[in-house]
Amino acid sequence: AAAADFVIVLYNPASHKRKDYLSRACGIILKHKSSDTICGLVKNIGRDGQMQQITTLSEL
Repeated sequence: AAAADFVIVLYNPASHKRKDYLSRACGIILKHKSSDTICGLVKNIGRDGQMQQITTLSEL
């Protein structure tokens, strides 16, 4: 998907049992995308404490 320039969404990529999934996914994506690729991070969508952030793939 990264090589074909698709939009990629990772839903709930981390938990107590999956602590390294997000970093592993970023490592895979970095093989095909620039480290300055714009990324969005959202937490608690539609709930108290909703948070959104625009960052880069290297900062994610």
